Amino acid sequence: MSDQWLLFLILIVFTGIGAYMLIYQALFVCRKAVLTKGVVIQLIFRNAGYHPVVQFRPGSSDSREMVIFESSFGSRPARYHVGDIVPVLYDPIHPSKARINSLLERWIFPVVLMLFGMGTFVLFSWLLHR
Repeated sequence: MSDQWLLFLILIVFTGIGAYMLIYQALFVCRKAVLTKGVVIQLIFRNAGYHPVVQFRPGSSDSREMVIFESSFGSRPARYHVGDIVPVLYDPIHPSKARINSLLERWIFPVVLMLFGMGTFVLFSWLLHR
């Protein structure tokens, strides 16, 4: 396979994954997600970034069961501190599948994949026309 077709394959894969993730994010938020508030109870340093660990109470405020999750998005310096109140989106059927409701956490990975795919497209087009 030539280098040009390999770049085209990379374009399709990354753009497709990014588009799928963008659509999933939109559908998840519109159809399933419940918004509540949580508290950052810990910061874990992993993969060169601080990942907040958040505790929240799903469902009605009468529920005694607390859910704890670690954000998959880390940053350095830490974006949150222990004791911070953060907005949390969670699936009512699977509350442990929660995430902090921030623009960065919800959209950064899909947007980066889409930009990488588009950048590959530009490179692919340039290689074809030189």
